[in-house]
Amino acid sequence: MARINFTGSGSEVIFEVKVRPGAREPGFRGEFDGAVKIDLKAPPEDGRANEELIKLIASRLNIGRNCVEIISGFGSRRKRIKVASGDRESVIGTIDGAAAESGKTKK
Repeated sequence: MARINFTGSGSEVIFEVKVRPGAREPGFRGEFDGAVKIDLKAPPEDGRANEELIKLIASRLNIGRNCVEIISGFGSRRKRIKVASGDRESVIGTIDGAAAESGKTKK
């Protein structure tokens, strides 16, 4: 399994992502330094990459976009994400599994 650093309490899960905007294909690409690596097709202009990131995470977790929030790093490639969902363990398992299944995890 990937080694993503998860924090938060109750129904909230907080983790970091490292995004690569302007990629050919969007998707989870593994783990790097405790963060989930995610490729985004959108360019980092006018918040389009941030919006795509929220949609991608929400879709993967099968939850509404309003449950996913960027809490820091809006203009950075490294961001902190908060997911407010009723099933904390499911969120952690899904995100950790998505990072691990890419086959490009680094320790």
